[in-house]
Amino acid sequence: MSATREVGPGGDETVALRYQVRRGPLTRLATTGFALSAAVIADMKAAWSRSVDDRFLQEDLRERARVAMGDLGYLWAKIDSEVHATDEPREKSIDVKIVPGARAGARVVAFRGNHAVTERELQQEIDRTDLGAKLWREPDTVAGVLKEFYRRKGFLAARVSAAPAVLDGATARLPITIDEGLRHVVSRIDVRGPGEIAPGQVETWISMRVGEPFNPAEAPLSARRIEAGYVEAGYRSARAEVTAAVEPGTGRVTVVAQVHPGVRSVIRDVTVTGRIETRESVVARSLRLPAGTPASPSRIDRAQRRLYETEAFKSVDISLEPIAQVAESAAEQPIRAVVTLEEAPLYRLRYGVQLTDDLSPEIQARELRPGVAAEIRRRNLFGSAFSVALGGRYERNSYSIRGALNIPRSVIWPAISTLFVKQSVQTYQEPTFFRTAETSVTYQDRWRLGRRTELSYGYAFIREAAPFAGIVAPAATGGGPTSRANLFAAVARDSRDSVFNATNGWFHSSSVEYGSPTLGSDFSYLRVLLQQTLYRKTGPVVLAGAARVGILVHVTGDESQSFPLRFRTGGDRTIRGYAEESISPPGVEAGGRALLVLNGEIRFPVWRWLKGVAFLDAGNAFVDPAHLSLRDLKVGSGLGIRLDTPYALFRFDVGFPIPQTSNRLIGRWYFSIGQSF
Repeated sequence: MSATREVGPGGDETVALRYQVRRGPLTRLATTGFALSAAVIADMKAAWSRSVDDRFLQEDLRERARVAMGDLGYLWAKIDSEVHATDEPREKSIDVKIVPGARAGARVVAFRGNHAVTERELQQEIDRTDLGAKLWREPDTVAGVLKEFYRRKGFLAARVSAAPAVLDGATARLPITIDEGLRHVVSRIDVRGPGEIAPGQVETWISMRVGEPFNPAEAPLSARRIEAGYVEAGYRSARAEVTAAVEPGTGRVTVVAQVHPGVRSVIRDVTVTGRIETRESVVARSLRLPAGTPASPSRIDRAQRRLYETEAFKSVDISLEPIAQVAESAAEQPIRAVVTLEEAPLYRLRYGVQLTDDLSPEIQARELRPGVAAEIRRRNLFGSAFSVALGGRYERNSYSIRGALNIPRSVIWPAISTLFVKQSVQTYQEPTFFRTAETSVTYQDRWRLGRRTELSYGYAFIREAAPFAGIVAPAATGGGPTSRANLFAAVARDSRDSVFNATNGWFHSSSVEYGSPTLGSDFSYLRVLLQQTLYRKTGPVVLAGAARVGILVHVTGDESQSFPLRFRTGGDRTIRGYAEESISPPGVEAGGRALLVLNGEIRFPVWRWLKGVAFLDAGNAFVDPAHLSLRDLKVGSGLGIRLDTPYALFRFDVGFPIPQTSNRLIGRWYFSIGQSF
């Protein structure tokens, strides 16, 4: 087939494509001597359709037939092929001739001469390299792999040979003969030309240790690690070579590391442009590039990341340039770090609308409540990189106002520090009319421990006016205001491939909260909550699971005081099919002192952005930890769809309690952004 392009009748604006198709000869593939499966024949025809040279094609077809016969146990099958072509009619055929030979019912690899390495280790190496299929067709290839395996274990002169397979009754045996030879061990490490870097430090970059088997494959890898270590120390043109000196007849090896450090690049000056509002001290604290700092790429990357973490800058660029040219024999190259900044906008306004779908557990009536929320944030307050925010939320029967002072990571220390102040009012209509008001002050520090783990801790003080008097009868407070103060801590580890729509990995969170009169609380308590999620992708399907366990112990206050701490479940992110927080222990309206919630989802594709979900939720709140039981779990099940757009994942779920408590099917609809867990 050939194609040409011509200018169309519209001049330069259009083109005409002309395709000329020349039919080749009619092709036919035939096999004689053995009936190969339809899948093998189809594979051979597909290979023919991609081939451009008959010589290579014949070898390819013979190899595919040989593989298929070997899989069936015909290890000694003889395969031949012939090409036939005629002009009239134009036809081309390939005949694959198969002589099956003897068939082996079982296969055994017979290793001989191996003493330091077990047969199991040798077989594991063959399996690891995926050469099991070639073992019987190309034993010499496998012998070469095993030879390299021995070399990595220090047997530098090992010899491995494979004889042709033989048939012993119904069993095929493949003899592999091994001459291990002398094992070579690292006896000394000699570091030459390290410059200002201590030889002991260079040895830590070498992946070989005295007394361990010598692996020649580690020599170039060690050289690269040495170079990386020198680059980190400022020697940006460092070169290293790692060689081995073998003492004949003894097996002792001296590893020689030859280093050519070159000139060391050292930062002697820092210039900053683009700083307008931000204080100079904030930039200097985040950069951490004082005079004398080695000019290594990783240090520059860390400095750039710390500047971004202040949240004061929209763009950060750090380049290195020599202050003056020096001779190659010089000990130091002075470097100027040029920092170019673009500050982020000082103000950010966010606002949105929300719709709350509330199905009352008492009257089974749905209530839709629209609401609005907004927040305005001022970044880089007084040039300190601190930020302040003021926000609020309003819907019928409730509103809240909150303020926050945020100190980003790297401004004072490697933690995010936040001070929250919040005032909220909630009006309840069922079972009787009452109103609660809450004022809270919270201080929190968040530390990042590695890439996936975060530790947070802090102090919170909450003042509640007439706390939940319409739900539970207060005993000690007489319905007056109560104070709750606590120290809290939490650790979270996240290995998910996506925070918003995970398909693999897991997430764990453990939190503890301790309240005491010593801290300003009216009562004492200890609350612990553990959460675990797990995601596994099997083909196009994602299996997702979640578990939550909570306990509340050592409570000295009455039910009215501990109401916010107690566990109630049911709703959008716990047990779908039930009203929000409608599930409590029987006779304990305030909630339980123990919680168990289990969730499972099967997420599957439907069409393009559209995904489907089948879910099963189970859980309950219990009187106390001693009453935790899998037999008393409430169950909800249902289906959902996900609209996975490039902008956000929209979730629509319908859940049904099991069993139904009404003559008509009662379910609850849920709409949200993001997965339920």
